[in-house]
Order: sequence, then structure tokens, then C-alpha cells
Amino acid sequence: MDRADIVMIGGGLASAAAAENYRKAGGTGSVLLISQDRDAPVHRPPLSKEYLRGDEDRAKVFVHPPAFYADNQIDLRLGTRVERIDLDRKEVYPQTGEPIAFGTLVLATGARPRSLPVPGGDLPGVFYLRSLASSERLQAAYRAAQRAVVIGAGFIGMEVAATLTQSGVGVTVVEMGSRVWPQIVPPVVSDFIARFYADKGVQFRFGRTVHSIEGNGRAERVRLDGGEILEADLVVAGVGAVLNSELAAAAGLEVNRGVVVDTSFAASHPDVYAIGDIASFPDPRAGRIHLEHWDNALNQGRALGQTLAGQGTPFDHVAYFFSDMFDLSLNMLGYPDPADEIAVRGNPADGRFTTLYLRDGRLRAVLMLNDDAEFDSWSNLIGQEYDPNRQPVAEAS
Repeated sequence: MDRADIVMIGGGLASAAAAENYRKAGGTGSVLLISQDRDAPVHRPPLSKEYLRGDEDRAKVFVHPPAFYADNQIDLRLGTRVERIDLDRKEVYPQTGEPIAFGTLVLATGARPRSLPVPGGDLPGVFYLRSLASSERLQAAYRAAQRAVVIGAGFIGMEVAATLTQSGVGVTVVEMGSRVWPQIVPPVVSDFIARFYADKGVQFRFGRTVHSIEGNGRAERVRLDGGEILEADLVVAGVGAVLNSELAAAAGLEVNRGVVVDTSFAASHPDVYAIGDIASFPDPRAGRIHLEHWDNALNQGRALGQTLAGQGTPFDHVAYFFSDMFDLSLNMLGYPDPADEIAVRGNPADGRFTTLYLRDGRLRAVLMLNDDAEFDSWSNLIGQEYDPNRQPVAEAS
């Protein structure tokens, strides 16, 4: 039977960062990283932007160069799906092959795209973006396309819409909500983003749902509620994600909107940790949350690597998200909530402004649009008392 001191399940940034930082912190135990992907761990943000556009070399998408894993004595097993975990025996069971025993288990299984629950949602020509392979399939398809329908105006949908438009594809975005990102941005930001995209040629159908996707053996048109038909050479679905927490739940770990962990990412079994998208962790500013962000995966992976090497401290990191769409740079710090009070610094008409989220006199989040010169100062202010009418940013920080 195979055995490793540390077995990591999940081949994304979180596990790759954990393995790297375990070695950097002096960890000497054997490490096995199991991934069901065919490719080594990659950075996912470029898959909907730079790499999808063809502006970034394939080699730069990977978290580490090919030789990294062997050089650092990390056993990387690709194309391997784990079907079951036995916590009593401390073994994991791949779909093929013998069980693997572990001393410590790290779960970094991430999330998968939510499928479209409509007729035709599984037709060829309907794309879901998550892996390097899925990005490459979409890249090959859009080069021969003239019209695309993007379903969902979340961050993935909006990034893909920008990429396709920049590549000469006419794009219509269908969004069941009344505006862009209603759960995290106020109307002033939603309106700015929608106008910005419309000026680039993107069309929107807000407040609409998809009835079906139709075509002769492949996706050729999208039928909306009410009967409107959108012709399409391809369809991209960005309708949310589902946490890959089934393994953890079936093993008996506590799962509640993610695998429940403490400030060191320890799960409800003493030899199991969880990081990345699936970790429900106690944030010192926002309470228990889970985050599906690149920055979160990177920093939780780094922190856990140090913990496993005996050098860890409780995780304390301000949530951060970024995106680039056309020539618009977006940076979000903190924990936005629809109930927050909103203050705006700058003028949206100038294409450069910052939105502040406040509650009870404290700064909860900051959204910078082409306006990140004071990024570090804002980061220091999250969770602090702040009066946007009286305090310059640098003085307050």
C-alpha cells in the first residue's frame, strides 16, 4: 500500500501553494498531491482573460514549472480521482489503484461550474470554464465564431464577454438579475459597468432567464423566457459554482457551506485540513465565511504549508479580489454587503472612482475601479473606524 506523510487532494493553486510553502518552511515529510485534472496546477484568472485571448504563453499559466515537483520531492499524480476517504483507517481510495495511507490529509478540492438546468444545456457548443483544458476548448471554438451568448453576468461571465468581444465576437449577456453583481456592488457601479460594456458593443438581457438551448446536434440558438431567440455560434455558461465538498461530507467531516475549519484550517478530524474554495473559516473581520478567490487560495495555501511545517500562526488576511475587463481594472478589498452604506470617491463619469462600504462608522470594503493608487492604505483601513467626509486615506491609515 502506498503511503505519504501528507496527502493533498485537489490540484489547484491552494494545494500547490501549500506544498511549496511546506518545503520552504523546512517540512521534510513525504508529500503526495492528487489531482483529477490532466494538467499540473494552474492560475485560473488568466483562463478567462489573458490566456483565453491568446496574450499569455501556456507555460506562464502553471503555478510552478514542470521540474518543480520532482525537485522538491512532491509526488504529483494527475488524472486521478479520489472516490472515498476512510478517516478511521486514514486512507484515501482512488478510482483506480490501491488505497493510499496518510499521516495528514489536506482537502483542496475547490468547486466546479454549476450546470445549466435547461433543455440543451449539455449540447456541444455549450462551454463551462474552469480548467486549462476547458479554456483551450473555448479558445479553439471562438476563433471560428461570430456570435456568442454568455449566460450569467457574474465575474466569469463578464470576463469571458470582454475577452470574446476583444477577439471580434459579437456577445449578448443574459442575466436573470436586474443588474450586474447586485449582491456585491451598488447601482452606481452596476450602471457604470453596464454602460462601459455597452460602449464596447456588448448587449445585455437583464431580468431574463434561459428557456432552452437549441440546435441541430449542437448549440445554435438560445431561447429566452417570453420566446426571444438569440442566434449563437457558441454559448458560455457562467451561472455559479458548486463546492466539491461531497468527499468531505461522506467521510463524516463537518460541512456547512464548505468544510468547517478553525483559524489554522484544521477540520473536525484532528488529522485533516481544508483550504481554498471549500474551506469555511473564521475570518476575524467578517465571521465564518468561504471565499472562491485566487488570492484566498494562494494565501491559505501558504499559511497551511507553514502550519504543517510547525511554523504556522492563525490565519488573518483581508479578503481581496481583482479583475481586468477590457481596459478596466477592478480591485475589491474586504467584505461587501448589500446592507452597507455607500460612499463614492471620484466621479464615475471620469472612468475612475472608488466605492466605500461602511457600517456603524467602520469601513467594511473598498471597490477600486481604475483607481488603485491608494490600495495599501485601503487595505490597512478595512475593519477600522473611518469617516469618508473628513479623513484623507493616507492620514487615516
